[in-house]
Amino acid sequence: MEDIEYKLRFLMNSMTLTVNSVKYAESAKNQLEFIKKFKNQKIIHCFIKDSQLPIITPLMGLPINQNETKHKLLFCQIAVGTPLFSSSEYAMNCKTPHGYDSFLISSSQEPIETVIKNFKKLSKTTNTLSSYSYVVPDINRVLILGEVDFTYDIQLENHYKNNELCENCNTSNSVTFCLAERAAFCSDCDKLFHNNNFTQRHSRFYFNEIGKKRFINCKYHSSTVIDYFCTDCSVPLCTNCRINDNLHQNHNLITYIQACDDLKTKISQDPEMEIVLKRTNSLITEIEQEITQFEQEITKTKMKLQYEYDTCMNTLNDLVKRRYQNINSKYFECKYLTEMAVRGKTYPNEIDASVLVEKWKVISDVNKNISNIVLPDKVIFNEITVKGSLSVECASDNSGSVVSARQEDDLVRKRTEMLLRVSQFKTNE
Repeated sequence: MEDIEYKLRFLMNSMTLTVNSVKYAESAKNQLEFIKKFKNQKIIHCFIKDSQLPIITPLMGLPINQNETKHKLLFCQIAVGTPLFSSSEYAMNCKTPHGYDSFLISSSQEPIETVIKNFKKLSKTTNTLSSYSYVVPDINRVLILGEVDFTYDIQLENHYKNNELCENCNTSNSVTFCLAERAAFCSDCDKLFHNNNFTQRHSRFYFNEIGKKRFINCKYHSSTVIDYFCTDCSVPLCTNCRINDNLHQNHNLITYIQACDDLKTKISQDPEMEIVLKRTNSLITEIEQEITQFEQEITKTKMKLQYEYDTCMNTLNDLVKRRYQNINSKYFECKYLTEMAVRGKTYPNEIDASVLVEKWKVISDVNKNISNIVLPDKVIFNEITVKGSLSVECASDNSGSVVSARQEDDLVRKRTEMLLRVSQFKTNE
């Protein structure tokens, strides 16, 4: 139970969370099979809600309603494997694409290409990892280890951490939190409010006692305080344990007070955590370099695409102009001959008959010349075609071979289109 409580407190970064009860599942055999099945994949210990599909668990924190104080979750192992970052709509309604085992989603609506930039801005002031969650559609990737009931009061936690002012006098720092009043009091106001038998029954948490008990009682001898710490077994011992338990006879024992100081120093200089931090910081640097190179490559690709587009459009515009030069010429030649023919009929009818007699030979010659004008050739439509096709391709990580978007499976393409359509991931133009 202590192990579960520490893990809950660790994920919530809490000093006040307390476990009420734990029901462990009988899954020792299943756990071995589970680890064997997914031994080469990333497995995490986490907490999830009961009867929730697909399975969702935040990267940091717990999936609880912080407006409540009593909570119940399932403690489990999840083989998240290789996750794919996607929108929540996509993750909640689709299976993972080939090559991926789970999803990573954000609770905020933001363009996918700005996720990391926004996270880096916000992470300077707040812990934003709690806004990101794993989503596992396959229930077979989840192994339930137990069920835990616990108490977590966000108001109590905030009062404890922030050492806020008394909510009654607003002058002195608060030293206790009263569950009945849902308020924090300083020492004087605490005595003032809880000065009778009725109010003294209120459950109160004193901040100097929460998580700071200098002495603890033995797990096996509840009436005896811890006096020693076995450095070989990494367990605390009372006097009874030291005398009656032969297991620690030849082990190195130190006093409890010394253990408190030594372990504080040891955890602050933990070499394993330093190695992890060094590895992750190195990888983050590489990822940031990859982002820079990728964005530069995107800019180059866009410029190439724009150049190809502009070149094609210039060619098309040139074809259009040349075509219309020919078409316009033929059109106005036809309109000219039409107008001449109409006028060859109407104009002689409008002049005096004497002029017809006098100028008949000229009139006949003019109309004959009009009839002898050659019509332009018939318009022949030549289809404009697009030669080849423009595509964007990415080299494979392993072989360097080109992988075309056209080679994708139809189902994957439909899923991708669905991903791009959802409002949460509208990319910036």
